[in-house]
This record gives sequence, C-alpha cells and structure tokens, in this order.
Amino acid sequence: MRSRQMVGVFNLVFAFFVVAFSGAAAGEEKPAAGNAALVNGAAISNKEVNRQMFALEQHLLSTQGTAIRPEMVPELRDKVLDELISKELLYQESLRQGIEVADSAVDERMAALKERFPDEETFQDEMKQMNLSEETLRFQIKKDMTVQELMEKEVLANVHVSDEDSKRFYDGNPDLFREEEKVRASHILIRSEADTDPVSKDERRRRLEGVKERIEKGEDFAALAEEFSQCPSSEKGGDLGYFERGRMVKLFEDAAFSMKPGEISDIVVTPFGFHLIKVTDRMEARTVSYEESKERIQRHLKREKISEQKNVYVGELKKKSKVEKY
Repeated sequence: MRSRQMVGVFNLVFAFFVVAFSGAAAGEEKPAAGNAALVNGAAISNKEVNRQMFALEQHLLSTQGTAIRPEMVPELRDKVLDELISKELLYQESLRQGIEVADSAVDERMAALKERFPDEETFQDEMKQMNLSEETLRFQIKKDMTVQELMEKEVLANVHVSDEDSKRFYDGNPDLFREEEKVRASHILIRSEADTDPVSKDERRRRLEGVKERIEKGEDFAALAEEFSQCPSSEKGGDLGYFERGRMVKLFEDAAFSMKPGEISDIVVTPFGFHLIKVTDRMEARTVSYEESKERIQRHLKREKISEQKNVYVGELKKKSKVEKY
C-alpha cells in the first residue's frame, strides 16, 4: 500500500498538475502510434493518459475509499484526455505570450513538496515507484506554474462575485444551509461478534459493567476508554466527534440522541459489541445564517465562474488550434 506521502505526490503532481510533458514541440507532427492526441503537433501519449487514470484512482482510494468501476473507465479516460488537451493548449498559449517562471519559484515549490516526506531518501524512493524523475517533476511543476500565470491574467482577473450574487444563491438554496440535529459522543466498546459463544459474551459484558462501576465511582471516562475500549477512537479517549442521525448503527444512535450532555448510558448492545456511551455536546437543528455562509458561498461561486470562464477561454484556443484525438 502506498504511503500518505505518496498520495500527496499523486495529488500535487497529477490531480492538479495534469499537464502533458511527453509532447513534442508545437508544430512537429508525430505518428499516432502510442499517442492519444496531438495538440498543434505536440503529442499527448497514451502512457500519460494511463498515468493520470492511475493517479485519479489513487486519489479516489485515498479520499473516498472507492476504486474506479470498469464501466466508468471509458468516460473518465475521455475526460482525462480532454483535460490534458486543455492544459496543453493553455501551456502553448502561455509560451506564445512570453510568460516565464523563474527557476527560484520552481525551487520553492519543489522544496514545499519534499517537506511532505520525512527525508530525501523516502522522497526519491517514492519517485522511483512512480517511474518519475526529479527532472521531469521539475518540468511538470514549471509548466503548471506557467499555465497558472496565464490563468490569473486571462481568467481569474475577470472573475468577480458580488454580495448580490452570494445573497441570491443563499436565498435560492435554503436546503443547503439547513443543519440537522447533531450530538457529540464518546464511547467505550468491548467487541463481541454475532457468533461469539454465550459464555464469552457474558464475560465481555461483565468486563464493561466493571468499567461502568469505576466511572460511577468518579474515574475519568476518557482515561478508561483509552485503557479498555476496542475501538480506534480509544486513542482520542473514545471521542467520535459530532454526528447526525443515520451515521451510526441505529441502536447506538437511538441511545445517543436520547441523552443530554454529560450523561452516560447503560450498556448498549449492537452488532459490534457492548458500548458505554457518553454524550459530551449536542447541537439542535438550525439554519445557518447568511453571514456565517457568505465567505463559503463566495468561494463556491468563484470556483464555478472560474471553471466556466476557463472553458470559454480554452474553447477559443481550440478554434485556433489543430487538435487530433485518436
């Protein structure tokens, strides 16, 4: 399994820096063999598309715990290729406009990337696993920074979100600003699977009953959770954070939502085993105010407008370019 640092590299280099670096110079025609597209003669290789698809799958695995389903591959692959074509068009336009990025700026970005790793050796090992040289990575970063400068000049400078825009969005989407009732709870879990023999179940229940007696005598719930709980949350004193209805097993949820902050439940039995639950806070259902939401709304609207304007700008570049997809 790849490390968290590796996922960081995937996200940084590929999920955000998806610029084809295997292309030939613009205007230099190459045969289609091995290529997914030509953009004004600059090749985007199938190898690069495959690399981006792999990066996308790693990103999904790390953020959502899901893999790309086979039936999704053709559509996603086409989207990845379109994004690479757009990036190549933007890069070529940035060169045409004479935009240059200083090596010192690339050095800073490289240094920031390396800081995500515990040491240089780990960084180099992970780069080898990706079959990616440091020279290629530097070139990739420089291209992305060049494209970013073009985007700031031609797109971002023309994107504005007014207070009227954000208020209109808030008023038109009330459901987006409705927060359901939440509780924050901690628990102590003694596991007991469904097929555990009755004697063992009784022993595990008695163990948790003993913990409950210690809590009733004044011992700290969090400290006992760290000592006895068989849930990963034990490292945080049993804290599960805030959750809404529908997020937990129903028996657990029903108990938690029936309690007041500071209360500790009787033993609750779920398919996972025996629980002691302590509710530490609760938040009633509410509508988030416009003032609380304004900054988030404006970020959302700005991202949307940037995406729209970028698509328009890339569309104009395509009209003046020769793009061939294979």
